[in-house]
Amino acid sequence: MNWVQRKIFLYNVTFGLYMLDWWERCLFNMLVIVLMWFIFYNSSRYVTVFLKGDASEGWNCVCYTVVSLAKTLPVIF
Repeated sequence: MNWVQRKIFLYNVTFGLYMLDWWERCLFNMLVIVLMWFIFYNSSRYVTVFLKGDASEGWNCVCYTVVSLAKTLPVIF
């Protein structure tokens, strides 16, 4: 078993994917990829805001975005 195969095996065992069918594993992996893309894309946008100009502008932008996003999300209890 080479290094990549060991890492894939560790990923499958850690998240319990070894007991899923191939299509369930594929759905889970697509969800993880979309979530990671969303995190990396948005964090890169905010980093550019922080690096560009005044830091207070960046914080205002982030706070406004978080508040506006929180207002649009449905509340689940």
